[in-house]
Amino acid sequence: MPRKLSNFDFPVYATIKYDSAAMKVVLMAKEEGNRSAQELLKTALLKSIRSLVRNTREEIWIVPIPTSEKPYRKRGIDPIRELAKQICREARVEDENLICKSILEVRRKVRDQTGLNNLERLSNLAGAFQVKSDLKESPPIIVIDDVVATGSTLREAVRALKERNLTVIGGASACSTFRH
Repeated sequence: MPRKLSNFDFPVYATIKYDSAAMKVVLMAKEEGNRSAQELLKTALLKSIRSLVRNTREEIWIVPIPTSEKPYRKRGIDPIRELAKQICREARVEDENLICKSILEVRRKVRDQTGLNNLERLSNLAGAFQVKSDLKESPPIIVIDDVVATGSTLREAVRALKERNLTVIGGASACSTFRH
């Protein structure tokens, strides 16, 4: 069951507590391309998204957090974007109007967040994302990520989208530390 995270000025839901077992699943999904692990993350993310949309027929854009250049080169794919595409395909089968839109990009180099505290993460991500195009309006947006630790990444993504006056209705994640 998805849980609403506190300490955000927008609604954010996560389904799985991020512990050592969840960390292994995330790594298997992202680093090894393990299909079973990817399916678990996709299912958890879709549950979190559905907590935000609650049976609406309105078109909603699912916007994945973009992968930085170095991990992208290493993996050859953007795992969150791939999950978003799978989620939107599955939603269409269920007659939900979720559209995957990769409209965010990394504007500048960002350090690996592992081991950084909340303030270091905020500083590391400040101004890191931007909207790719001259997009001036969109349907409501849900930003997705695989794991929420401090929330810095989601906050930066929402900042970039709102800077362009786009409507963000919330964030969804497969896993969270639930420390919020």
